[in-house]
Amino acid sequence: MAYNKHYITKDRNVNLPYQSVRRMMIVGVSLVVASLFIITVLTLPATLVTATHYPAKLSPQLQTTLQQTTPDTSIRVIVHLNETANLNKLTLSAAEIPRRQQVMSALQQTAVSAQATLLPQLQSIQQSGKITQYRQFWIINAIAVTGTPEAIAQLAAHASVKQIELDEQRQYFVPPASAIVPDELLNTTAVFTSPIQSWGINRVNAPHVWHGLNVDGTDVTVAIMDSGVDWQHPDLLPNYRGNLGNGSFDHAGSWYFAPVPTMTEPIDLHGHGTHVAGTAVGQNGIGIAPGAKWIAVGLTNETGLIFDSAIHAGFEWLLAPNGDPSLAPDVINNSWGASSNETTFVEDINALQAAGIVTVFSAGNNGPFSQTISSPASYTNTLAVAATTIRDEVAWFSSRGPSSLTSEQTPYISAPGTAIYSSLPDNKYGYNHGTSMAAPHVTGAIALMLSANPTLTHAQLLEQLKNTAVSINSTHPNNDAGWGLLDTYEAIAPLVTTGNLQGVVFYNDVPQPGIVVSVTNNSGHTIPYITDGSGRYSATLAPGSYSVQVHSFGFEPFTTSSRAVLINKTTLQ
Repeated sequence: MAYNKHYITKDRNVNLPYQSVRRMMIVGVSLVVASLFIITVLTLPATLVTATHYPAKLSPQLQTTLQQTTPDTSIRVIVHLNETANLNKLTLSAAEIPRRQQVMSALQQTAVSAQATLLPQLQSIQQSGKITQYRQFWIINAIAVTGTPEAIAQLAAHASVKQIELDEQRQYFVPPASAIVPDELLNTTAVFTSPIQSWGINRVNAPHVWHGLNVDGTDVTVAIMDSGVDWQHPDLLPNYRGNLGNGSFDHAGSWYFAPVPTMTEPIDLHGHGTHVAGTAVGQNGIGIAPGAKWIAVGLTNETGLIFDSAIHAGFEWLLAPNGDPSLAPDVINNSWGASSNETTFVEDINALQAAGIVTVFSAGNNGPFSQTISSPASYTNTLAVAATTIRDEVAWFSSRGPSSLTSEQTPYISAPGTAIYSSLPDNKYGYNHGTSMAAPHVTGAIALMLSANPTLTHAQLLEQLKNTAVSINSTHPNNDAGWGLLDTYEAIAPLVTTGNLQGVVFYNDVPQPGIVVSVTNNSGHTIPYITDGSGRYSATLAPGSYSVQVHSFGFEPFTTSSRAVLINKTTLQ
């Protein structure tokens, strides 16, 4: 298809076919002195026609890029079509798998219908060599295209095209500007129980959930959408969903590498994702939900740079891993983010929420000033997590709300995010800090809650987190810490069948506050409690038999015989 291009000379506007202009440029070379001005203008990119004719269809960033590039340069863009699936009109099933199938079908039907009119032209342009590759999406009804400015102009002219924007490549993993020295761990007053290795695990009371409530994330699937995951790490391999046991593995529905989909075995060339995965689901005391299965989407190589199209591809895959919505995760951890006002992934998040999949995002590391929260953490349908220090203060680097994109509380909740010990590639471990480390604490907590009660809705999960978070600021909630510090024990205890074990520690008939009381279950796991100002301790526990031991400096430990905790009953010690 021939297109007339507008070129501006010194004297007037001239409308000439592209090939004619090229002939004028060749002749003009021999007239350097006499026609310098004309030569300079005529060699400007032919792409000015796109900005002139289709400004409403081209994002500002794309218009700028077109004005600065040459006609034969390939540009990565995302072409959005007019139709959008109205998921709000669907009568969604309460059952998990049918609901996800409904959402996927509605999105796919819209995309197939809308893109059908554009595909013939797209394929024709590709055959001409002006488009090198394209990739269709149904989660957002868009097509990622790599093509010349002329190809972009032709696509923009199509009636079915709503907007074309740059396929931006960004650094989504931005750590805080200053590191926290791991020696800060030495100042903790938290009670640690072997083999716990991360202070954050104890601070949010995860061991109380595992050993006191018998909940560890079993029957829940967590997705890590990040730089990738070292699936062979000893604290991650056991609960990788692609691990079928007995040395057999199937990665097809458990791993997707967006930049190179043919890379079918999980990798992490950056290290960020492996650390995040360890905090969410790692074994041996580094993860919140060690009983949950995990899957992963890799977004980047060792540089940490990510194309927007890779993220769209990742979200789409997660809605139906290997094309099967029954393999979709229950919760997705997203420890990445960009500018707070970017709305690039709103449609993806809405689709995932409609399918009943919870999306947890790190708030960002752009604090301490207000309105610095990253996107997509700044969206309405995401759960944004701020970072706290070992002193239960909001970390200075943690991004603050409010968000201009939603009236909801952002950030929503806080979790430990400084000097977090977790897994690293090649069977290693290390400390990292940032809201990237805080988010997987909450992702793991969501897994524990769904393990305790699989019927919980998105709204019920948020309400439970809100009602049980520990306030760490004078105002509650606030735009620094949200509703407060995550407490997994308080969040999950009401969701399971429990009883109560209570007692008072005396010395010479005087109640003793601040005494460590260790409650040991039948499996030999010990859960620490601390007496209050009246010397009283209270342990909400799953029904069973428990022994109690009292520890205090300068006194011999005192151990009681086994005590039975009964359903909805209080056992006094």
